[in-house]
Amino acid sequence: MTALVYSEHPYYDRKEISIEDLKQQKLISLNEKYFIYHSLNQRCQDFGFSPDIVIHTMESSLIYRFCQQKMGIGIDADIHHDPKLLESLHKISIKDAIPWKISLVYKKRKKSSIN
Repeated sequence: MTALVYSEHPYYDRKEISIEDLKQQKLISLNEKYFIYHSLNQRCQDFGFSPDIVIHTMESSLIYRFCQQKMGIGIDADIHHDPKLLESLHKISIKDAIPWKISLVYKKRKKSSIN
């Protein structure tokens, strides 16, 4: 999980934040249909608070757009590498977030073309 922060936010110059830093912050996340929403809620509760998710969306690209409009800190998986998404935003790692596991399923006979 990473935090997306707009330029005027106090966390903008940080390289890393903690889940606890998200306490009392307005957050933007994917909605309840996605694993990241439940992971964020669970991890915040592990630290003794419920996250203030002000915007729930079904599109990751909207997290970036709402964050650019200074509506809150965006929470997303660090899998998007489109530079246009990150215009005027800083991507900050969350040091004690739940890690994501990414798996790849492929046909055995195609293995050599994946490497």
